[in-house]
Amino acid sequence: MKNQHFLTSPFILIHSMSIFCQDKETKTIKIKDVTFQFNQCSEKNDIGTLGDYKLLAPNSVILNEFQSLANKTFATEGNNLFIATVGLQLNKNFKKGNPILRLGLSSNSLSNLSSSYLYTNSARYDTLTSSQTGHSFYQDTSYTEYYSMRNSSTQLKFNGSLNFSTNPEKRWSLFGGIGFGAGISVNNKTTIRRTISHGIDLASGQSIYSPYQYDANMSNGYYTGSDHKIETFKNKSNICLSAFLPIGLDFRLGKFNPVLKKIHVFYEFRPSFNCTIIPELRSIYKMNFQNGIGIRYVLK
Repeated sequence: MKNQHFLTSPFILIHSMSIFCQDKETKTIKIKDVTFQFNQCSEKNDIGTLGDYKLLAPNSVILNEFQSLANKTFATEGNNLFIATVGLQLNKNFKKGNPILRLGLSSNSLSNLSSSYLYTNSARYDTLTSSQTGHSFYQDTSYTEYYSMRNSSTQLKFNGSLNFSTNPEKRWSLFGGIGFGAGISVNNKTTIRRTISHGIDLASGQSIYSPYQYDANMSNGYYTGSDHKIETFKNKSNICLSAFLPIGLDFRLGKFNPVLKKIHVFYEFRPSFNCTIIPELRSIYKMNFQNGIGIRYVLK
């Protein structure tokens, strides 16, 4: 019993809010519940161009020395979202489909643009021949330039969605809907990184270089030097817009306990189409997919 009281006590304060949400026939809407959820988002980064980064970081020394390199790469990036909402229940004239109007806030940090460039070159430096076996060993010189460019920010958005569900009085229920979000970004910055490495390779003509490692014992090779530099520039706030489809499964924890009966755990899958308006550049459009777990507390 002590453990049960400990687990349910954080929700007693929230439950007390229900005294302000009495069901009156004259009210058009009433506060039905509150939700808190964490979503994992996966999306493909926009690569951007060298010109984009020069506009975002016009005073960059690295970019002024940079020449367009052939091997440009991109990757899928994951980031986390925190979402808090209040559910508003429409009056008895709008009961079909059990509609809930959800209003709330969300926050997440992400990359707006992300690119990396890699250039490598090697040449035969010297040939050593063993006086005992006659075998030849080659010394190769290697030269590598690695550039990383990233524009990132933290998005704060106001979200609204209209959700419909199966019978909410059942212990299990399905829900779905459509929603929109709008907001601004903070902590906007562009980060430029450059790593130049050069040296001698004893690996008999094989390239063993990795732009992320410099290991003197790796493949019998060694490098004589490297240069690493980072630049960071602040940028203007972006405007963020989104449209999404929340789809999920809801489970009520309690069956008899009056407090646990009001606590729900839910899983949500959310395809989302997003537009980020960057003042220095243009509008960037992305499609992402979110998966998340949340807690819903029913006030009445």
